[in-house]
Amino acid sequence: MKADGIRLLGWGIPILCMLIAGFTLYSERQQFEAASIAHNQAQRDVERAQQDFNASQGRPAGLRYATKDDLPEEEIEFLNYLRTRIAANGATLKSWFSQSVEYGKDKQAASKDDQTAALLKGIRKVSASLTLTGSYQNIRKFLGEIQGSNRLYTITGVQWSTTNYGTQMTAMVSRYVAPPKPGMKKPEDPKKAAPVAPVAPGNVPGQNSLVVVPAKPDPTKPTTTPIKPETKPAVTQPIKPGAVRGITIKP
Repeated sequence: MKADGIRLLGWGIPILCMLIAGFTLYSERQQFEAASIAHNQAQRDVERAQQDFNASQGRPAGLRYATKDDLPEEEIEFLNYLRTRIAANGATLKSWFSQSVEYGKDKQAASKDDQTAALLKGIRKVSASLTLTGSYQNIRKFLGEIQGSNRLYTITGVQWSTTNYGTQMTAMVSRYVAPPKPGMKKPEDPKKAAPVAPVAPGNVPGQNSLVVVPAKPDPTKPTTTPIKPETKPAVTQPIKPGAVRGITIKP
């Protein structure tokens, strides 16, 4: 019996070691194959990202600008734009106030660098101090839209807090306007536009017709007044009694 037990252990221990070794090799192979697949996928992702980057380098740059021409309604238009975009992103505008400063004119917009001050001279900074409430994601969406805009915006003094209404953020959002370049005419105010002359009879827009413009008198030539034909005064006939209903005329 002892010899048989030793013989069984002599066969069983190598077989058990072979099974353990086979299971270990199988597990290592599975991990190696998974790592190889992940490595190949990462390489493909890197190649695709490189291709997208190369393609984006060849595309024309988008329209991005720092300022627009200064207009009297710029401040009102800016506030309306902010209110619209805040509501579109699901946030609530709790309070706001606006202000504007001009570089080279107002002290609070002065620059210590003379070269920078010369470049910014005449540019007006229109700012709006906002207090927003809503979910954190919706407020972040609004900020992301401002950041991704083609027009230059600056966001300063951002502060976050938690209230009974949810997340609250206060920030100063600014954009810039510049005076029109020399030689360029400012857009006319539609309220001050010249009145449109009435169209002469028979001269309907869109039809082939001639518009007769009266000639201006020549100051060098004497003006003559045309003689009108002599007209005789109309003869009035006496009204006969009873000719008009409701009226009694006594001779």
